[in-house]
Parts: sequence; structure tokens; C-alpha cells
Amino acid sequence: MSQHEILNAITASPVFGNMASGHAERLAAHASERRVEAGTCLFRAGEPAENFYLLTDGEVSVEIPAVAGPVLVVQHLLPVRVLGWSWLLP
Repeated sequence: MSQHEILNAITASPVFGNMASGHAERLAAHASERRVEAGTCLFRAGEPAENFYLLTDGEVSVEIPAVAGPVLVVQHLLPVRVLGWSWLLP
């Protein structure tokens, strides 16, 4: 994905769509494409927030461990959504 395509994805997203173009360009300048295999853990609760993700393709489930039994799905995301947005806040 080129920087132009990343900028287009950012400005097309519901979260960043109304952002001033200069801010969107700055965000895009620090962005990169990342492809992951199904089942990959992007981050775990309690870890420092170092990244956020703009999902442009595929699906992501936000899960938490259960006291007993299988993990609990808290949220299921489809494109175009932001994951890990707390990284953006101090």
C-alpha cells in the first residue's frame, strides 16, 4: 500500500474522515501497512499501547480471557474501523 493509498484509507475512515488534511497527512506519514495471519494476537491487555490499527480488510475480534472456559469476544470489527485507539491519547 503506497503512502497515497494509506492517506486515502485514513481520510475515508469514519474516525478520521473529518480531520484537517494537514493532520491526516501527518498521521499517514507515520503509518505503514501490516498484514497478519488469521489468529495473530496484535496486543494483550496490560501491555503498553504502542500502535493503533486502521482495519482496511478482513476482520478482527477483541477478546478477553474468561475466568473459566473459552475467551469472551467483546467486539468484532469489520473494515473500516480503528483498533487500539487508546494509543492516540496520552
